[in-house]
Amino acid sequence: MPRRGRLKFDDTDAWYHLYSRVAAFKGEYPLSDPVPTRHLIRTIEHYSSVYFCEVSAFCVMGNHYHLVARFEQPRAVSREDLRARSRVMYPSRTSQSVVDGWSDEEWEHYRRRLFDVSEFMRNVQACFARWYN
Repeated sequence: MPRRGRLKFDDTDAWYHLYSRVAAFKGEYPLSDPVPTRHLIRTIEHYSSVYFCEVSAFCVMGNHYHLVARFEQPRAVSREDLRARSRVMYPSRTSQSVVDGWSDEEWEHYRRRLFDVSEFMRNVQACFARWYN
């Protein structure tokens, strides 16, 4: 049975308790090893510097982790701020050349993503899974 959709608030700043499990065999605890744990923490720090959020607490357990994060209310953001955040999110020169060609609609889509808790978790999970696998 799929999980229920996340309740999101778009008209105010909002606090979220976020958690996710790491796929492993029964009895295996990949996050008990300090190397993946440090990488997961660096990944969370990286994306929290890009998104309009603040992680105020976290706990990494053997096969899952918890975050408490505050996401800002969506608002207008300058193109310069969006470009600076895109350089952190997409650091390669190739990626930046693509970003530089974005249309106004693509910039607006990117701006909306940076306030979205689901997009934040998707990025954290995907980045960590690519590294771990």
